[in-house]
Amino acid sequence: MHPHRTTPRSLIIEPQFVYFIQASDRIKIGRTKDPLTRLLRLRQDTTGLVRFLGAITCSDSEEARKLEALLHHRFATLRVAGEWFKVGSELSEFISTQPLVHLDEIEAMTQWCKVWATTATFEK
Repeated sequence: MHPHRTTPRSLIIEPQFVYFIQASDRIKIGRTKDPLTRLLRLRQDTTGLVRFLGAITCSDSEEARKLEALLHHRFATLRVAGEWFKVGSELSEFISTQPLVHLDEIEAMTQWCKVWATTATFEK
């Protein structure tokens, strides 16, 4: 990086994710900036197998909020409670056709963003 160039703080990338986590015959559609921590909390709070199906990467929290709301509306007929939906062919098919990222990719992306944010020079 050129020593005299600075980056506006508004350009810091903090990806957000809309995730799909399955527990038994239900799938949770939620949003977070840290899917691994979310998965671990759900594993503590839920009995049985809890599986991370993947996540859609969003550029910021507003994009994630809008996508989550859109998906909740689209699959409203499958809603069990809150952010939990019945596993149905429409939802399963939707998930299988998305360009999902998985936990290892999310971890790498998060680490890269942290390194970039700590090494960049910012405007005051």
